[in-house]
Amino acid sequence: MRIGRVTFTSLMLLAILVCFSTTDYAQGSNLGTIRGTVTDTHGDVLPNAAVRVTDQATGLSRDFTTNSEGNYEVPALKPGTYKVSVTATGFKTTSMDAVVSGSDVIRADLKMEVGAQTENVIVVGGEAGVIEKDQPVLSSTLDNRQLNEVPRDSREILEFLYLNPDITQGATDGTFKFIGAQSYGASFSLDGQRTNGGIFGEPTSSQPSLETIGELIVLSKNFSAEYSGIANIRIETKRGGANYHGSLFYNNKNSALAAWATQDKVDKANFFPTPAISTFPTPYFNLNETGGSLGGPVPFSRKNTFFLLSYERRWDFAPVRVRASNIPTSLILNGDFTALAAGSRPAVPASVIPLLTATELANNTVLTGSTRRFLSIPSRLLNPIALNILNGYYPHSSPSAPFSATTGRLTDFAQRFGGLLTRDLATLRLDHDFSDKDKFYAVYNFQARNGNRGLVANPLPAFGLLSQHQTNHTVSLSYTRIFSNSFVNELRGGINYQFLYRRANLKTGEWLSSVGFTADEITAYGAVVGSRLVDTPGQVAFVFGGFPGIPNGGRNTDRPMDQKLFTFGDTISWTIGNHAIRAGGDIVHNQAVDGFALNRNAPRGTVNYSNNLGGFASFLLGLPPNSVTFVRDVRPALDVSNWEHGYFVNDDYKVNDRFTLTLGLRYEVHTPFVDKNNLMVNFDPNGTGNGGRKGRFVVPTSDVIAKIHPFFVAYGVVTADEAGIGRGLIKTDKNNFAPRVGGAWRLTQNSVFRGGYGIFYPTSAA
Repeated sequence: MRIGRVTFTSLMLLAILVCFSTTDYAQGSNLGTIRGTVTDTHGDVLPNAAVRVTDQATGLSRDFTTNSEGNYEVPALKPGTYKVSVTATGFKTTSMDAVVSGSDVIRADLKMEVGAQTENVIVVGGEAGVIEKDQPVLSSTLDNRQLNEVPRDSREILEFLYLNPDITQGATDGTFKFIGAQSYGASFSLDGQRTNGGIFGEPTSSQPSLETIGELIVLSKNFSAEYSGIANIRIETKRGGANYHGSLFYNNKNSALAAWATQDKVDKANFFPTPAISTFPTPYFNLNETGGSLGGPVPFSRKNTFFLLSYERRWDFAPVRVRASNIPTSLILNGDFTALAAGSRPAVPASVIPLLTATELANNTVLTGSTRRFLSIPSRLLNPIALNILNGYYPHSSPSAPFSATTGRLTDFAQRFGGLLTRDLATLRLDHDFSDKDKFYAVYNFQARNGNRGLVANPLPAFGLLSQHQTNHTVSLSYTRIFSNSFVNELRGGINYQFLYRRANLKTGEWLSSVGFTADEITAYGAVVGSRLVDTPGQVAFVFGGFPGIPNGGRNTDRPMDQKLFTFGDTISWTIGNHAIRAGGDIVHNQAVDGFALNRNAPRGTVNYSNNLGGFASFLLGLPPNSVTFVRDVRPALDVSNWEHGYFVNDDYKVNDRFTLTLGLRYEVHTPFVDKNNLMVNFDPNGTGNGGRKGRFVVPTSDVIAKIHPFFVAYGVVTADEAGIGRGLIKTDKNNFAPRVGGAWRLTQNSVFRGGYGIFYPTSAA
């Protein structure tokens, strides 16, 4: 009963401290702990022995003393290799190495031999920290050496996650499942700063070069209440050391040296040669990466400040293959239909027959039954803008290329283009010790991705390749205050900005001008669809003739996709007797912009001709289309934000020298996403709509009602206030309590039995 009272009291005390904490903690601490017991050769404990722990990278040391039971504990250690040395009167000085990974608790037990302190004993046969023995959590850690030396196919850090047996690939490359759960439930961080986005929950492109990654840490099950998500993935950069170290590298991966992908083999097995492409195109790619790093003490800093700097550049060449069976033969692009079957030639529109001369009727048309059809359209009647579109933006095949006499389509069309993506990565890290008790680090990671992949208007190559421009800025800050050997506070914060823009190559006004529209005509067009659209990427869509018309380009024609994350937090580490208590909290502010709707339903207009050869002929003649549609009111980009709150208290209670009990509780609140422009609609199935209908629609504010579909209004609409909810249109879940319990029992010096139970909640994802 006394054990229970002590544990409960310490938990409540720390809970009170959390409530009065003014700042909240960012994504869990990455500071580890070395603990151990000092004994003599008979196994008797040695109290008051002097323990010195030295960071082998920087040479900086901290001093401790064993307690009455011969135990010591060194908290707030950055990842790295440490030398633990113990001195005591009448005993030889004994030392061993201990490797701290992430926030692990590492055991370093030492046995002292009788002798003079001037004599040294170095414990060999393995480093402390190979197996975590005092915690129930199972973590997976890859350090810098392993990341660079393990056989690999990529320098993408997140691809190393597939080495963990709890992680499998999701539906597409770069997505993950954690013991069956989707990737949006996990928490990703870089040097303590959250790096997975709020809308889709996927990791952002914030990552350093492999040259500067110190650790990749994966907590996939049974981790403590300190960490959020259904899994917790942390990337930590290396620190500069007391000596200058650097690296240079060049990496190449190309198709000549690579095995074929499974999909390429499937495609080859299904390939059928045609005159357009007689042999299956050999897969081609060529990826080049080069860069380097440099780290060491900052000059004139008295070896209290250390830096790490790295840069790398990637050139990724990959082809874009186009293959289609609906491209029109070049024989008909200028209105010559003589090569088509008699019954497939387009009928002469009734309004055009009076415009034809007797010679044109005789030479350019033919009666098929009772229908007069074009053999060819007289050149004087061809619309110059239609000709500019067909001759400027449609591929021209050889006149001898096989085609269907019924549809006018090429039997097969194939073309290949070169695509290029570049990536730049840069990292700057500074670590500074203001004193033995005040430690600080700051890390800035930058990434830029630019290039093009995929066609703007598939399968029309003349519109070019889709452009992508992306930058990512991540700043991570940490300040640790060691009040005493048993009480440590770590304050962290940071930002992660990702700016991504995907676009077509031509603006709408530029495209219209290229096919022959005058400035006045373009201005008149802008007066209809909106003058703003004239200066944005994209083109007017055309539908005609059973051929690929001019597509509007899809959602990536003009699409910003920005994500901003702000993270703040604090963690307290407090050792009281046999209790190692951590408490704190984290707050994350997600803000995201996604222009996925900016080009939906052709806001620049769709010109619809009948979907047959008659429609194609009408287009060539410049006749009015069957219909013209456009989006009257283009909504702005989705611009949403929300907050994530997480608070925890966790107690590692050493019941005895061999058994550690872990008790923890986490509480999380994720607020709904709120759109800046209030352009969201939800459906309440339990409400009552107009006329007693089951259910009703809910909008953030009353001024949105005029902007939604009239069908919604007729069914029944209420505002968020009337529905008793906020502008996020769903109720905030305030019941996310996540208890964690576990135990670790050291059966022998080299084996441990562990187990636990916990409830875990996913991170925000809209």
